[in-house]
Amino acid sequence: YGVTEMNAIRWSKNVFCTLNFFETIKNAKACGGMAQFLRLVDPLLVFPDGRVVLISLYELDNLLPLWWGQSRRPGVSIDHVFRLVSNCPQLGYWSLPVSTETLVSLKLFRGDVRYDSDGEKDVLRQMLKDLDRPIDTVKQLLSTRNRLSHYEQSDLA
Repeated sequence: YGVTEMNAIRWSKNVFCTLNFFETIKNAKACGGMAQFLRLVDPLLVFPDGRVVLISLYELDNLLPLWWGQSRRPGVSIDHVFRLVSNCPQLGYWSLPVSTETLVSLKLFRGDVRYDSDGEKDVLRQMLKDLDRPIDTVKQLLSTRNRLSHYEQSDLA
């Protein structure tokens, strides 16, 4: 399991990661494989056109002082994947322009195992259709997120 399998997943073209993330993945072989690099990513930047950039907590900590220091904020929002993918009304409602493809990509990348609609499940099937062994790849992805125990009762099974 590694970069090849991650590349074979048809991720949304609206989900981006920082250069730091890509360099870490690219150098994963030299550092012991993918598993140690697929940490939970939660903060993200959301652009008005629906593109999102996943960032680390460290990157968020460095962005926030700049964000708070601006009197006029750009059209970019700072949010969290958890709030986007959860159905918890107490967390507020998601009103930013994020497509189903983007939402499902974020859910899969995060290790979520529930997909709330037939539309989300259809997008998930399309994302995984080029994989030789999609079940193995999904299980490995869940394993790196410490969520493999949720597989049997999930929408991924």
